[in-house]
Amino acid sequence: MFRWTDEELRALVTLWPTNSPSQIAKRLNRLRCAISSKATQLRQVGLLPADPPKGLRPRPKTKAKPPPPVGDNPI
Repeated sequence: MFRWTDEELRALVTLWPTNSPSQIAKRLNRLRCAISSKATQLRQVGLLPADPPKGLRPRPKTKAKPPPPVGDNPI
């Protein structure tokens, strides 16, 4: 386990709003779970916004269209 440097913490705070944890992990050469864990810690102390990055926000639910009736298909 490596300690986080000041540079890495600044980069995480800067990159978090516009990048996914996977993208940040590649850039900082750390595991994705390490990025997510540190982000959780930073959110708890108010250094990151409470909402997740754009790529992690839940997608809005869409209503699926019902299939057409079986007997009404003109061929």
